[in-house]
Amino acid sequence: MASDPAESAAPLPDTDALVEALRGRMHQLVVCLSHSWGGLEQVAASDALDIGGLGLPVRLLCLQGSPIHESLAHRSEVELVPLDFRPRNYFDFKMRTELERLISEGTNLIHSHQTSILGSIVPWLWRRPSIAVVATRHIMNNHNKKTFFHRTIYGRLDALMVISHSLKRNVMDTHPIRERYVKVVNLGLDFDRFDPDKVNPASVRESWGAGEESIVIGLVGRIDPAKGQATFIKAAAGLLKSLRAGEKLKFVIVGEETLGSAKTHLDELKRMVAQFRLDDHVF
Repeated sequence: MASDPAESAAPLPDTDALVEALRGRMHQLVVCLSHSWGGLEQVAASDALDIGGLGLPVRLLCLQGSPIHESLAHRSEVELVPLDFRPRNYFDFKMRTELERLISEGTNLIHSHQTSILGSIVPWLWRRPSIAVVATRHIMNNHNKKTFFHRTIYGRLDALMVISHSLKRNVMDTHPIRERYVKVVNLGLDFDRFDPDKVNPASVRESWGAGEESIVIGLVGRIDPAKGQATFIKAAAGLLKSLRAGEKLKFVIVGEETLGSAKTHLDELKRMVAQFRLDDHVF
């Protein structure tokens, strides 16, 4: 993912020095109230673990029994705060009570990974300027949020983080927030886990029937209608019809079905593959 040189030119602070500067001063609450287990939820979990792993106190507000709750239940780096209710998106008074309790216990920074829930976080903090509030937007927005109400919400944020420059442009076009408050924080990679030296690509390609001369096109994401796997399969069928002599294509779909879904979409995709006679081309 390309970065803007102007934004990436500044040297990164020394991690140890930054941790020491924050120790005893930052008490963060990460908010992720979702029953899904996609990229958003996994980034929220990973961020909380990274902060806790540095020895800084971090709590994570989640839904009781949710995948993120179950995933972190036995981790010592993060203190979980599971809710037995799903807050409304706006002015939820039970959420107000919970936030006031957590603030009374020392929370002074709230980081929400869902902008949809800001309407039940920010209003209770309008008179608490000492509490820092940040949010991360993970996906594009397709409707106008430049309304009076949203101005009061986004005007209280200390920062809105986005994961790409294209997402930043989308936010500037649709959100009532000044550009200096929108920060691009690209997603990182765990190079111990994703180490090309630990994988034999030839054997993996061989399992798909893809030789060195084959082009492999992949789609990674949870198996869900919103992720476009059906469109991917249709595109694969179209590309295979227009192959020139000697060209070889293989298509790979990677992902699991959405947790809590009816788990029928994968079967629908398999039927599509059979319908287009792509069994030897789509994996």
